[in-house]
Amino acid sequence: MGIADYEPPLGLELHQWAWIIAAVFVLPSLVISLQSIVGHLVNYTSPIVQRYMVRIILMIPIYVIDSYASLLFKDVALYLNVGRDCYEAYVLYMFFRLLIELAGGDEALIVQLEQLPQMKYSMPLCCFHIKPGRIFMHRCRQMILQYAVIKPMLAITTFATELTHTYDEGSYSPKTAYLYITVVYNVSIFIALYFLVLFYEATKEIMKEYKPIHKFLCIKAVIFFAFWQLVLIAG
Repeated sequence: MGIADYEPPLGLELHQWAWIIAAVFVLPSLVISLQSIVGHLVNYTSPIVQRYMVRIILMIPIYVIDSYASLLFKDVALYLNVGRDCYEAYVLYMFFRLLIELAGGDEALIVQLEQLPQMKYSMPLCCFHIKPGRIFMHRCRQMILQYAVIKPMLAITTFATELTHTYDEGSYSPKTAYLYITVVYNVSIFIALYFLVLFYEATKEIMKEYKPIHKFLCIKAVIFFAFWQLVLIAG
């Protein structure tokens, strides 16, 4: 049978099968995440901690709705992603705040940190040392917050350059905005995740009962791999 004689299964085109398969994963994700959010709101026994948890879990429905809408409306996918990108940056800081609250809040954590000895920076700055304490936590907050500021700015820049036809997604030409936005994004997210790792290294014994490593790896994977997935697809 030649290509001209090929008939799609059940009479559906390839993109329609993509919609169906995506929906199979989208619906359970929505149900599970919304169920978790409702569960926290109904059993709101630890408001300070749970409000951060709800904001973090809310990233799941936002991501899946945005991804599915982008699949359905490819021509406006870039514009739909602006809101998702802004929320992604917000979630990274919310995770940082969640870790602080699990440790008892800012002042309680600072007291515990100041009792710790000097520690090495993580790779590639492992030759340098830093003393955990108030200044250390302030530096971690600054470096994580810079991403929460830069990411929305990059999202807005992406939106503006696409409107002026200078974005050119997937092109690494120095004449396009895509190259510079990608470079700035990578520097910003590297700094934010680096200091999040450093913060985790300093507090892992303090918060070991909460097993933060699993939560940390989930947040890191979602933010880091979601971006590189887009870069690989665009390329």
